[in-house]
Amino acid sequence: MASIDDFFKALGNDSGLRDKVSNASSASEAVKVAAVEGFSITEQELIDAYKSRMTEMTEEQLSSVAGGKNDTNNNTCSCRGGSGTGSSKSSSSSKKK
Repeated sequence: MASIDDFFKALGNDSGLRDKVSNASSASEAVKVAAVEGFSITEQELIDAYKSRMTEMTEEQLSSVAGGKNDTNNNTCSCRGGSGTGSSKSSSSSKKK
């Protein structure tokens, strides 16, 4: 069976595999997807390899992941309702009088 390095190479070349892994809700589920595709990896190998590769990313690559599609000016973040402003609302009613 193929190793973790082979798995990451395949992720770079196979959009179908990349989609399946992206849709996995946990490392455990991603490992199951990998096994079905012929890769013998563990959760810890996957986590360690992912962390290692994240530290090797360029600022532009990180912006693409963090900001969504290289949108470094708009700072869109779906975790804040996708407002696209990148700013959070502050409550003006909490001001001291």
